[in-house]
Amino acid sequence: MKTTYKTIVIFILLSCTVKYATAQKAYELAPNYYLLYFTDKNGNGYQTGKPEDFLSERAIMRRKKQLIAINESDLPVNRSYTDSLSKLDLKIHNISKWFNAVCVYSTNKALIDTLNRISFISFEPKNNPVFTMQNNVFKNLPAIENEAKKTTDDYILYGAAGEQIDLLNGRALHLAGFRGNNVLVGIFDGGFVNVNRNASFANLANGRIIATRDFVDGGKNVFVFSDHGTKVLSTISTNLPGEFIGTAPMASFVLCRTENTLSEYRIEEFNWLCAAEYADSIGVQLINSSLGYSEFDDENQHYTYQQMNGNSTIISRAANLLASKGVVIITSAGNSGSSNWHYITAPADAVQALSVGAIEMNGEKASFSSFGPSASGMVKPDVVAPGQAVAVIGSSGTVNFSSGTSFASPILAGLAACLIEAFPNASNTDILNAIRQSSNKFSSPDSGVGYGLPSFSDAFEILKNNNFSPELSGALLAPIPNPFIDNLDIFLVSKSGNAVFNSFDSIKVEILTLHGKPIVTEIISKSEFMNYKKNLQGLSHLSTGIYFAKISSGNNAFMFKILKTN
Repeated sequence: MKTTYKTIVIFILLSCTVKYATAQKAYELAPNYYLLYFTDKNGNGYQTGKPEDFLSERAIMRRKKQLIAINESDLPVNRSYTDSLSKLDLKIHNISKWFNAVCVYSTNKALIDTLNRISFISFEPKNNPVFTMQNNVFKNLPAIENEAKKTTDDYILYGAAGEQIDLLNGRALHLAGFRGNNVLVGIFDGGFVNVNRNASFANLANGRIIATRDFVDGGKNVFVFSDHGTKVLSTISTNLPGEFIGTAPMASFVLCRTENTLSEYRIEEFNWLCAAEYADSIGVQLINSSLGYSEFDDENQHYTYQQMNGNSTIISRAANLLASKGVVIITSAGNSGSSNWHYITAPADAVQALSVGAIEMNGEKASFSSFGPSASGMVKPDVVAPGQAVAVIGSSGTVNFSSGTSFASPILAGLAACLIEAFPNASNTDILNAIRQSSNKFSSPDSGVGYGLPSFSDAFEILKNNNFSPELSGALLAPIPNPFIDNLDIFLVSKSGNAVFNSFDSIKVEILTLHGKPIVTEIISKSEFMNYKKNLQGLSHLSTGIYFAKISSGNNAFMFKILKTN
């Protein structure tokens, strides 16, 4: 029997500390689905010092490699809060630890309107992380010539997929032995029909689909509803010599269904957020998202172009948070280039995502590919890849041809996975910077193709010229204080306790934007680096946000993240 509203209110009053209600209302993500925020994580039973209780070994190692600290956002929500909500006339749909929030389903509108009387519930977030980036972040970096390179291949026949990988000079990575082996890739989409049954995906049957999860309807069966994800996955994973070779045919995958193909509401952004947390906790190194949001079934949920600023939408904020955990984020730019909307769609605007537009096989921009820049002035799309009449494999198991930035994105993402395999000590920012810098319009980006068409053979050379030395892996880099306001002490000591750069006469210390632009540079002699410490002063002029501190000497270099506050 359905519990009455009167009984519910009595339960709330008896079981929870009550606060005065305000005129606020819970945000409705979709009909009868509401977003509730928790006020804190007190007493959740987890500690940042014991990440093994809530993160996989892969997730912890990814953070360690990139010197990313475990913080409160990584901690699960308070279980007692969700248990209390579960006793009410509602159903918990998805839970977000990063937003410290929950999406609930209930047709009891009167109940929903009273929930913020509970002491641990709020209808608005306690805080919203904001990521900032200066425009034209690459203007002082040298461009790389994008030459047309062809390699004779006697033992791999790419079939229908050959032209699309050759346009990106990606075959060279495969010939060098890098095909995504031991790289874990997350795919967020609307469904993966027949991937579990189709012979074209038989190479994944040996345990290379690590995990699956449905964030729309719950459970683990993602092999239903739509074959859009099937086609997306095929461009990366397929290994059919002579017929079709994907861009990372040896990668492993986490498949997440976040898109409800029957409707369009902002709840799908919250689904995406929760999938991002799930993928992060498993240990993915890269995700591809061939989804984009700007207009919805409810006109009141429509976004404006001004909201495509990298920080406003749920999904773009989620993408930024996932990137802050060290994951490479690659997303389609959108297919609105010929529509009234015209612009990129979220999360392509995200500060820390690589958004991919589409070109035809002749190198011209595809007419449907969305335009940038972001509303905040960032170069978007970042780059382009083949997306007009490209080879894919759908639910039938046969090769056909489809168009859309939905396919340009994963074609490129697979090659990014090969770079991750080749340079396991490179950070997510290193990988994305190399892709941008290898592109043919790097020195003159525009709103149609961004930095242009990448050359992955050039991106490989760029990364090869950076030294991700084992000597530096595990070094103790301690920026104090972090966050900082106007000065920063940087300590640099190796695992053995010795200065890492003992054999060099000088050390360069730089503060970089998230896309690699140096904004503070100091050359320091060895004698100045007393007690393995250098004090950087006069930093109050920097805008609030996340930066990289880079220390280099000779061919050795190391970076870590720092946070500037007011």
